[in-house]
Amino acid sequence: MAESPLATFSRILAGVVLMQGHLGHQVLGQLLVTNTNEVVIAGASLVVAATTSQRSVVGQMALRTVAPALAVRVLLNKQEERIERKAERLAERERALERRTAELETERRDLEAEMARVMALLEKKTSRQPRRRSGKKR
Repeated sequence: MAESPLATFSRILAGVVLMQGHLGHQVLGQLLVTNTNEVVIAGASLVVAATTSQRSVVGQMALRTVAPALAVRVLLNKQEERIERKAERLAERERALERRTAELETERRDLEAEMARVMALLEKKTSRQPRRRSGKKR
């Protein structure tokens, strides 16, 4: 089951707060932050900075953490969309190849059947004709 956004943000916020403390707290904070995306971590860092710092520091923190994190997320989303489009095109090409392979297999079977029919007719025709003797007439 997916974690609610509020629970995720609370967990990340607690992790970021703990990372501001002593080494043991930092480790616990990192454990809380694990498996989250960089935008959530940057937002939690910004909240901690906003509650403990001056306004200019909050602005600087936003520019240094949230903006790059958002830019990375946008780039990753674009890359994921590109990969999905390529995967869809590849799947369509594979389906077209499978269709063409099936068509060629049907055509091959039809040609083999036609060849067998022609060979049977030829055999029938050659077996009906009297055999000519080679040699001179007398």
